[in-house]
This record gives sequence, C-alpha cells and structure tokens, in this order.
Amino acid sequence: MIFFLGVHTMGFLTDLKIRTAVPRGKEYLIADGDGLYLRIRETRKNWLYRYKTGTKQFKIGFGVYPIVTLAMARDKAREANTLPFAEAV
Repeated sequence: MIFFLGVHTMGFLTDLKIRTAVPRGKEYLIADGDGLYLRIRETRKNWLYRYKTGTKQFKIGFGVYPIVTLAMARDKAREANTLPFAEAV
C-alpha cells in the first residue's frame, strides 16, 4: 500500500501477485488498499469492495478476474470511494 501525505491509496497488488495467488482450501482476501480486495476461492478470483456506514460493513462485488482487470477494479473502487455513505474498510 502506498501512503501519500497520510492518505491510503491503492497499489499493493500487482498483476503478477494476482496471477500467482493460489487457492488454500479456504477462501481468503488480498488487500489492494482503499477497500479493494481480491477474493481467492477454489474455483475463481473475484474483486470485492468493502465499506462501512456507521457500524455496519458491506461488500460490493466488482466481477471476476481476469474479466475485470486490476485497473478496472481500481477505477470502480475509486468511484465507490466517492459515494457519500461509503467509508472504505
């Protein structure tokens, strides 16, 4: 994750890290920053955006990798970060 003037930004994941991520028997998440995660399951990899409003946490699916690329997922997460009710988790 990249920090700029105290602000968290996306940038932890690379295409190589995504392609080489393998299932571990149980699903797990890899963070890219600002609420964007790649969920690794036995059969596929898909993008999640996690945010909260007040005390409740929510998830939005952005699609399956590689159909939705890293750049596309980051664009969608940046757009979601501008929503007035969303605070990235």
